[in-house]
Amino acid sequence: MVSPRMGRRIEKFRRIVDRLSYLASKDAGELSDIELDALERNVHVLVEILVDMGNHVIAGKGWERATTYRDVARILGKHKVLSNDEARLFEGLIGLRNVLVHLYADVDLDLLVKIVRNELSSWVSLFNKLLEYMVRESIDP
Repeated sequence: MVSPRMGRRIEKFRRIVDRLSYLASKDAGELSDIELDALERNVHVLVEILVDMGNHVIAGKGWERATTYRDVARILGKHKVLSNDEARLFEGLIGLRNVLVHLYADVDLDLLVKIVRNELSSWVSLFNKLLEYMVRESIDP
């Protein structure tokens, strides 16, 4: 059982996945400026949800403190919450978030659409893995 707060995060994540699935089903040239902005923002929020969940796992288990977003992925890998491949995937996703946040003027939107199209199912798998771990270990923010 998850708390109402966690339930809201789960629903938010699912809405984001639905939006990203729709947006990534088109080519960037077919998307309006508003849709492209929505694509960028939803990828950003998706990563924030995953990092937030990871931080809750780390804090709930009393593990070393993450000082960067990438540390979250590394710590989860170190403690076998995520496999090495999943931790690398998470680090790459965090890197994508950093590009969106810090290099937003230089984002290649065609490439972003392709990344979302190809990687969204892997991001959902990361979310499910973290959620299952949180439920199993009774870690609920």
